[in-house]
Amino acid sequence: MLEHTSVFLLMAKDILEISFLSIICYHFLYWVKQDNKRPLLNFCYLYALIFIVSFLLQLTSLLALLGMALPFFLTTISLMRARMAEKQLASFNQNHIDNNLIEVLVRFCLTAEQNLQFIIEQHVNVQEMLTISLPLQTACTKTILRYLIDCNRFNPEQYILLASNGKLLAINAIWQESTTQAMPEQQLKEACYYLQGTDAIAIYFNHEQRTFTLILNQKIYRSLTSTQLLQSIDWYRKTDHQTEGFGHGQKIKKDHQEQSLS
Repeated sequence: MLEHTSVFLLMAKDILEISFLSIICYHFLYWVKQDNKRPLLNFCYLYALIFIVSFLLQLTSLLALLGMALPFFLTTISLMRARMAEKQLASFNQNHIDNNLIEVLVRFCLTAEQNLQFIIEQHVNVQEMLTISLPLQTACTKTILRYLIDCNRFNPEQYILLASNGKLLAINAIWQESTTQAMPEQQLKEACYYLQGTDAIAIYFNHEQRTFTLILNQKIYRSLTSTQLLQSIDWYRKTDHQTEGFGHGQKIKKDHQEQSLS
């Protein structure tokens, strides 16, 4: 009886230790995996593979070396990952638009056969000022965009809403007091009004002229080529104008809330 109890306690102890170590390893590897700039996770897999092969082949010298190097290896990986996390946080605080997102939109528009219009929000939430019929939460890729605009529910006279980090937030979005029958010039002025005081931008693509219209910093830039559009947004990212007039954006939201209650 005592022997069975001892065996059970040893097994429970082993299970507890293995579970605890497995959870730590999983969360550490998941944290390392978030670094998309460096293949840190591949280095971890390579280290583990060398360790397993050395153990199976009974390479005692190499096993001893790997064991001594393990603290240094983990410290190096952790420092590299922490440094990248600091850079990501700093870039987030700078409130910039991902270049990859703009490039995806430009390339997609140049292959599209219809007019398209986008709103890209950053720190200030503009969804409160929009009526959204089809909310989404997915990465913005050319394949996803092609699928969405080809579906029957897509309305090219309404906005595609995106986040600056590359997330596709919604399609068929309109301003709360707007109509889909608004003339193009009226739409531009309307968007310019709503977006002032926010850090969001609007992009309109004219498929007949193959040109873009850009709204940012309460200004409308018309008939831009793809190169000019990219250069304008790149300039915008490098300035501190994104958060100017934030109070006015909050006032617009408050006005909408008051009107909805009245």
